[in-house]
Amino acid sequence: MATWPLKAHYLLWFGSLSGILPYVSIFAREHLQISADAVGILFFILPFVVSIVKPLVCSIADRYECYSLTLILSQISTILGYGLLLTLPWLLRWISTEILWWFFCLLTLIANTAMGAAISLTDCLVINEVVQLQRNNGDNHTSYGNYRIWGTIGFGIFGILSGIINDHPGDLPYLVPGLIMFVIIESLDLITIWKFYHRRIVEPDLNAESGKTSSFPNELEFQTEEKSSKSGIIMSVIEIFCQIGQLFRHYPTLIQLSLIVFCFGILTAFHWSFFFWYLEDLRGKDALLMGLCIFVESFLGEIPIFYIAHHIINRFGPIWSLCLALAAFALRYLAYGYWLEQNNGLYWDILLVEILQGLTFSLFYSVMTHVANYYADKCEKDQKQQHRQSINDKQIKPSATMQALMSACYEGIGLGIGSLIGGYVTRHYGIRTIWRLGAFISIGLIGVNILIELIKFNRKMK
Repeated sequence: MATWPLKAHYLLWFGSLSGILPYVSIFAREHLQISADAVGILFFILPFVVSIVKPLVCSIADRYECYSLTLILSQISTILGYGLLLTLPWLLRWISTEILWWFFCLLTLIANTAMGAAISLTDCLVINEVVQLQRNNGDNHTSYGNYRIWGTIGFGIFGILSGIINDHPGDLPYLVPGLIMFVIIESLDLITIWKFYHRRIVEPDLNAESGKTSSFPNELEFQTEEKSSKSGIIMSVIEIFCQIGQLFRHYPTLIQLSLIVFCFGILTAFHWSFFFWYLEDLRGKDALLMGLCIFVESFLGEIPIFYIAHHIINRFGPIWSLCLALAAFALRYLAYGYWLEQNNGLYWDILLVEILQGLTFSLFYSVMTHVANYYADKCEKDQKQQHRQSINDKQIKPSATMQALMSACYEGIGLGIGSLIGGYVTRHYGIRTIWRLGAFISIGLIGVNILIELIKFNRKMK
């Protein structure tokens, strides 16, 4: 089984996002003169919308096994949403800032919703491909991290490129060159995913355990009338969400993990929404420094941890792996809040701290995808044990839906609340305060997790 299409997709997808994703808040401040409060409110509302829409989209993909096709549509929507931001600097000549702000909010909503669905669908495709490699070829060395590092490589390489071209925009408005880079690379990525989609249809891969073709080659069945007539989309979605509801009832640890993921979303929101804002306050408009931060986060932080994340998870388990990531968050935000000095003209101090991105993101994200896949397997096994047949007389493994739900806790509810808190605190107490708050939240969560694990251990011993 050729693995290059998904690796190339990760490379191009995250490479393209490096041209826009880190700059959204400062793009709004630069061109629309928006305050930190307004940005915080926007990034509070957007993730909640994403957290509702994304699981619905992914549950439809699970039900009709149309993962690649849904991914392509999500990518097209992302290109349209972020790509049309290119028009804002020129529209300012004829349209008021207030109208353009609402236009900016609409475009960001479209792009974020589609982007969230695309990420969960990609993670689902990769995890299923890894499982097939392990079952069919006995390949136990390939892991999710072996694929995901290509996204980090893309984000790092194109991230520093976006910093350079944004620092030297020529006749273009500030940050527009990065947006143009996004549109070009993302358009190339569409070609890659289309090739992957076509390969899955014309080259079926047999599953070693069942002797049936893998679910992915049959994506065209989404278009057949026979499936649609047996059950509507709404009933399909309800069926899948009922199955997942049973998971939360039967496995309390899933609730604990979901709450931790939610808190990671709050902590990550501080960084995603306000870190570059913070850098501008420290060093002025220095897009090169921003690009270097992305480069260091990717190559010195994320890539090494993605390579070994599955070993850490297997050795310590999800809970203790998350505690390690929380400790890294505490150290990182303590450095932002107390150590980094303003206008000292040096880069090394900031870049040194950014190495911790490996633990705060790579390890955490690997745990999150591992947990989602683990409980999707649990759901499928529980169906078989209970002799319950799902819609169309077959069990549905809610792989994409579980990825979307965990991601909704993280990128949806967590990021939303974190952005709102970050915007309010930045406006009224100064930006250093959010880093200090984040550090204390991280330390507190470690303590709570240790307490819960001790209680669980004592119950097992009785």
